[in-house]
Amino acid sequence: LTSLAQGASAKEHKLSANEKANEKVVAEFMEMWSAPDATGEKLAAFISDTCVLRMVENKPPVVGRADAISAFDAYFKDGQRFGIDILDTLVIGPLVANSRSDYVIVPGKEPTGRFAFAGVFILRDGKIQEWADYLVPKS
Repeated sequence: LTSLAQGASAKEHKLSANEKANEKVVAEFMEMWSAPDATGEKLAAFISDTCVLRMVENKPPVVGRADAISAFDAYFKDGQRFGIDILDTLVIGPLVANSRSDYVIVPGKEPTGRFAFAGVFILRDGKIQEWADYLVPKS
């Protein structure tokens, strides 16, 4: 943050090894959503035991690993998956923010609808501690 405070832009920020690792965790977490063998348990490998997740901005957060697994599994009914294209990522310390285009993948059908999201993640000890997604208006 020192470079940002001294007038350097976020785009000029040189990532530390820890920041690169945080970016990788979020990217792999996002990739898992479209994996054919994705499960709530596999997604939970990326989150902390005491996580707070707001996957839908106007819904109460999901708190803790067990509730997160149940919430994740609810999205995978009938073999449904999500395609996620990460468009841009900003990483500063424990914060990873991404701009994404998400879409639904239903077996035997063409992918449906695209929705633009801004995702904000806070990582601790290599795990996602907090996650909030925000739908971009008019997407």
